[in-house]
Amino acid sequence: MSKIDKTELIQKLTMGAFSANPEQLQAAVQALETKQSKRRLGTARQAAEILETCPTTVKRYRQRGLLEGIKIGQRRLRFDLDAVQRLADYGETGAQM
Repeated sequence: MSKIDKTELIQKLTMGAFSANPEQLQAAVQALETKQSKRRLGTARQAAEILETCPTTVKRYRQRGLLEGIKIGQRRLRFDLDAVQRLADYGETGAQM
């Protein structure tokens, strides 16, 4: 199902339930697709290999908001390797600052 089909489907399902412009609906579809897809999580060391830097720098990127760290349990920290690759390729990750 294409993104346009999904947007149309959401519009039909929500007719009258709330009002949203096409951009808001598209953002909702994109958010749902992101949640449904499996994230490739990796350690700071794995992220550092992709970025060709050291794990400490990866952790600094997290502190600055360039990368989102995902806590697994109380101590383990993982990184979305797709976001790391986007940072390496384009200088952006989509992380909230």
